[in-house]
Amino acid sequence: MNKRFNSPAFRKAFVAANVRRGIAYQLRAMRGTRTQGQIGELLSKPQNVVSRLEDPKYGKVTVQTLLDVAAAYDVALLVKFVSYGRLEAEVQDLSQEALVPLSWNAEVKVRSALERPFPMWVREQARSTSIESILPRGEIKQHGPIDLKIQLAAQPRVH
Repeated sequence: MNKRFNSPAFRKAFVAANVRRGIAYQLRAMRGTRTQGQIGELLSKPQNVVSRLEDPKYGKVTVQTLLDVAAAYDVALLVKFVSYGRLEAEVQDLSQEALVPLSWNAEVKVRSALERPFPMWVREQARSTSIESILPRGEIKQHGPIDLKIQLAAQPRVH
């Protein structure tokens, strides 16, 4: 772990910056090619609210607003306290794949393809469009040839 974590001031600033930045970056990644105005309509909020939520310097996001966003994208929201080491590890990957969660419909497609309970390793690895990249090599033969294209980007519900 970074030696700077020995400083309480650093830890406090690291958490604050990464929570704000993480929320903003994830919301922007989840929006994809849609406009802020389109997302605002889904949330029943003006475009400038979406703009603020995507601003890493904005620090007044409420849990209720995050719940509203999660509902619009049909994804879960997890808010929990973690160790500094876990936070440090989580913020290392800011790729689109790491930031955009599977929508419920995409999860269901993966579950159906596997025909078994949804294991954690699928959630961690389900970041490509072919089922072959989700299944470990030994299990591909077990399931036979599967050609399943999965839309992995979170899609907002249409009201």
